[in-house]
Amino acid sequence: MNQLDVLIFTQSLSSVLMQLERLGETVELELGAGVLDVQAAIPGAGDGQVDRRDILKNGKITKYGRQRYGNRLSFKNGTLTIQNLKAADAVTYFYHFRGDPRKPMGIDVVVKE
Repeated sequence: MNQLDVLIFTQSLSSVLMQLERLGETVELELGAGVLDVQAAIPGAGDGQVDRRDILKNGKITKYGRQRYGNRLSFKNGTLTIQNLKAADAVTYFYHFRGDPRKPMGIDVVVKE
């Protein structure tokens, strides 16, 4: 009898983009149609700690999103807007391309000097 060894590769599509912004400015993250959920990285999270939290769920700003950003955060037509960018806002924002969980995406907001 012949033994058949099968090697399975799982292909995953993901992308991380970088967006340079200045402190105090308004940032628009164009996430696209179908995106209704966004998580923001938690600055300073260590190993074994929660490293991101929902700021947008089903197209609505979450309680955590309001606590973290106050009234500076809004969402409309696939665009997440952060007014008056603060240093703590310069993190990675995670979402799924067109809302498809098989297509994770991220945008790193980086402060311009």
